[in-house]
Amino acid sequence: MNEGKVGRPYEYSDALVFWLLTAMTLFNSDYRCAVGFFGPVLRYMGVRVPSYTRFLERCHALAEEHLLEDGCDVKRRYGDGVLSVYVSPHVTDRVRRVGVDSSGLSLSCPNRWRGRKWKGGTKDRGWLRFHALSALDAAEILACAVSDEPVGDAPLLRLLVGMAAEGGHRFEKIYADGAYSSDRNWIYLTRENGYEFVTSFKVNTRPVSNGCLARGLAAGFWCNTPYKVWTEATGYHFRWKSGPGSAISRRSSRRP
Repeated sequence: MNEGKVGRPYEYSDALVFWLLTAMTLFNSDYRCAVGFFGPVLRYMGVRVPSYTRFLERCHALAEEHLLEDGCDVKRRYGDGVLSVYVSPHVTDRVRRVGVDSSGLSLSCPNRWRGRKWKGGTKDRGWLRFHALSALDAAEILACAVSDEPVGDAPLLRLLVGMAAEGGHRFEKIYADGAYSSDRNWIYLTRENGYEFVTSFKVNTRPVSNGCLARGLAAGFWCNTPYKVWTEATGYHFRWKSGPGSAISRRSSRRP
């Protein structure tokens, strides 16, 4: 057990961490329960039991080493903030309307026991973000990604659209809210790829092109048209279907 250790933390082998992970999965338990339940077994074998926080840290390190780097190489290809990506293999010949949106995923599990036992809530626990490109006419997510909290919405639009197109999905119109209405997205979607981009603008938006003619025309129509008329004319009122929660709930509500 790290013979000659002086003042430094104990080191735990990958085999031990994988063994605990296997047992945790087998019994459907969490990190704390796995360490507490199998601690006596490890002590009987002469192995010091890692704390559940140390066990969690080692699991994250192994996941990054064996899955992210050696496997799909997500960080190197998509950036440090993107943790996972996925493209649906269900490709059709139909040209679809799609929408993009994101939702937050809490890293903590809010419950009454936490507030009663530890007098605390879920503040400053951090979030993950789930980004999805969904087909508006069907309950299907074409491409999705999970990222860290600091990653913005606008860069993920280009990532999701590019992934879905590479996967063989066909679409011509993309709906998004104002968080995705960056000049770079307009240039990428309309000028470079020929998609039709429907998005809202800020209240103080000026009808200028900013390097993209389609953006200038869309901004001019936004500035000179009442909002209700604008939503009907552009079909923006269909954008609510692009939410990750909407696509998942509609998918789960279908009969077998």
